[in-house]
Amino acid sequence: MGVILRWFRGVWGLASASMRRVIVALWIAGGILFGLGTVGDVAGVWTGIPFLTNMITALTGFCFAVPFAVLVLQELARQQASQAARRATLADARLLVLRLAVQGEKLQNISTPYLGAGELSLREPVREHIDRALNLAAPARRQDLEHQGIEELASRLAGLCSLVVETWEDNFGRWHDVLEAVRELNTVCLQLDRDVRGRLILQGINWPIADQLQRVQRASDDLSLLGRPFHVGGSTVSSRSDHEPWISRIRQQESNLRLAHGAEELGESLDSLHEAFQRAAEDHTARYLLNQAVHDLVGRCDRLARDLPLL
Repeated sequence: MGVILRWFRGVWGLASASMRRVIVALWIAGGILFGLGTVGDVAGVWTGIPFLTNMITALTGFCFAVPFAVLVLQELARQQASQAARRATLADARLLVLRLAVQGEKLQNISTPYLGAGELSLREPVREHIDRALNLAAPARRQDLEHQGIEELASRLAGLCSLVVETWEDNFGRWHDVLEAVRELNTVCLQLDRDVRGRLILQGINWPIADQLQRVQRASDDLSLLGRPFHVGGSTVSSRSDHEPWISRIRQQESNLRLAHGAEELGESLDSLHEAFQRAAEDHTARYLLNQAVHDLVGRCDRLARDLPLL
């Protein structure tokens, strides 16, 4: 009896106000008809009028039975709708998680195609060339220009400029392709976070990739910001479709280095190159962090796709 009462309270609480009013009206009408029928039986009113008696009996049963039937059908419809929503949520979640894994692998392959997933290091050859160039172009070098061969320093820096740009372009994906892959990945991340996450939680399903999504989004934003223009010596360099803005700056200053004939000219080139190589180091670090975040996210997505309940 207690189970029935709990069930009734549950379905009654889910009924709309208008439905509750109709149900109460039917029960009141049924109670009145039941009372009249009972009084009529005692007084013998219904003797000799079987058709009317049957009609009143059926109407009384209708007033009591139909509200219960409506509540039962409402509960069945609610359960079916809930199951349908759960199936749709799981299907959307599984599809988007798989898309996220594919986009993550695509970004890793474009950003660092010569490396396996998760293997980008802050100490691999490209970064070592950048750090050497950054050291040579450091502001402290300007104090030494009078004590060493200007032509030798300019030649070494020009060689490193070529080496950095060539190894970067050989080993890393084009800037435009990387940003496009980042945008595609972020689109799927936002769909998961905004459209699916809440629905999964409502269905009582664990959401284990929230931290990984945040890491990827932060790393993506940091990398995208490196495409901003920067100003050196009164000129502005912005990103083109094929490479990062710091590459344009390094190429420009490499030509200036080969034409530098004095400490003042070389000092101006050092200032410009130092900022460009700083941006190159930031770019490399940003790709490293994004690579690691995406690698972790792809691994977690694979596990989540396997762990999601069956439809």
